[in-house]
Amino acid sequence: VPFRGLGHRDTPLRGCVSHVPPHPGGRVLTQVLRIAFPDLPPVECSPNWHKHHLPWAIRKATAAAQEDMICRVREQVAMGEPLARAKVTVTFTVPDRRRRDKGNLIAAAKPWLDGLTLAGVIKDDAWQFIEEVYPPVVYEKGVRRTVIEVSEHGL
Repeated sequence: VPFRGLGHRDTPLRGCVSHVPPHPGGRVLTQVLRIAFPDLPPVECSPNWHKHHLPWAIRKATAAAQEDMICRVREQVAMGEPLARAKVTVTFTVPDRRRRDKGNLIAAAKPWLDGLTLAGVIKDDAWQFIEEVYPPVVYEKGVRRTVIEVSEHGL
């Protein structure tokens, strides 16, 4: 049975079946894994989303974000053992100078970090296993992007 995340049983798989082994040509994580998303984290995953009374929508968005991360990891890397200690750097690029709460961006990106655990990149996303780094939010006119970089702790 394909992985369907934590969402509703009808959650679409978005073009990737997580139980399928990674592409044989994938590289093994030895330095830095860089995953770029063409947008900011899903607003439905933010704790301040104005429709927070719709738990099914939150579960669906969370499952889709986790599945998206798993697919992106499997496209790039053939994973061996998960990293016992990792450094995770998350960089948000915004398209305008509108005021944004960085804490909400960080919270909304949580399902992507959970996806790293589910994909077998990191052992766990608890503070004992990862060092999270959130550089300042970057402004680049017209560009919405989130970049997550994972490396062995100390690299």
